Amino acid sequence: MANIMSQIAIIAILSIGQTYVMLTGGIDLSTGNTLGIISMLLALTMRDTGSIFLGVVVCLLGGIFIGLVNGLLVSYVGIPAFITTLGMSMITRSGDYLVSGGRAVTRLIPGFEKLTVSGFGIFPILLFRRGDSMEFCNGLDTGQYKTRPLHLRDW
Repeated sequence: MANIMSQIAIIAILSIGQTYVMLTGGIDLSTGNTLGIISMLLALTMRDTGSIFLGVVVCLLGGIFIGLVNGLLVSYVGIPAFITTLGMSMITRSGDYLVSGGRAVTRLIPGFEKLTVSGFGIFPILLFRRGDSMEFCNGLDTGQYKTRPLHLRDW
């Protein structure tokens, strides 16, 4: 059960938010790509500053900013939500590539992998589960290849 919970954690969080949007008659096509750029900002902030807390703050501010831009364009400018969020989806996908330089972020802080695999009973900490795959990329980057197989839980 814990394995299933850890695999669906991020999708569950996104689905809850998307449910509220759809219940009010809207649509948001940018959630997946917003998650991508926010994950990249988390990894870059943690790598460059060494602070998980600052990484989470940057993620929250980035998510609030993207949501605010979407909301203002739909509510005050009058652009349909489908067009607004589709455009934001393309912007965040491109921004993710530009911010990362098209490369995987490696050499994250040591405690991050432990944080992503811990939890409360059967409920995992609902953080970005890509820490394991980034640790795998660490081995690739330093020339010390890890030989463990990649599983779905790594992504």
